[in-house]
Amino acid sequence: MTAQEIEVQDSLSQDDYIKKVKRFSIGAKLGIPNLAGGTIEVVLPLLQNHIAPYVDYSDFQITIQETKSSITYTEFGANIYTNEKGSGFFVGLGSSKLDADIEFENLNYSENGQNYTASGNAPLAVNTFNVKVGLKSDGEFFFRFEVGYGLGNIPELSLIHISEPTRL
Repeated sequence: MTAQEIEVQDSLSQDDYIKKVKRFSIGAKLGIPNLAGGTIEVVLPLLQNHIAPYVDYSDFQITIQETKSSITYTEFGANIYTNEKGSGFFVGLGSSKLDADIEFENLNYSENGQNYTASGNAPLAVNTFNVKVGLKSDGEFFFRFEVGYGLGNIPELSLIHISEPTRL
């Protein structure tokens, strides 16, 4: 082998390596608190492919008898991978917002010895700073497992609006 052949082989192996880095990932996410949603992640070439900003989003509604719930969850941040291919073990830092609104129909309650029925709703908004660790598989289809903790204040849930009550 000549020196030129060695340089060509080295550059080909670097090109092959670069092609194996999956820069853009889009997928479905199952878990808590977002239950089911979507996720987008982009592996940046900065710092040898170790940093990957992400966005998670879910929005769904549930109706059980006379109670309607709507929940929206958004999270954005960055995963820092130990592997130079944007996969493997990672630590994630991010910010999230959970908005929930629960609507009650035919809410029965008592006040001063009188029975009433009314409708009401209870909104809830939780903002947290999230720290998590996880593992992302490599390949065209991947799995990402993560566990973490959200730092923030969780407000007390209380009814803030009750429609005009009807005496029973």
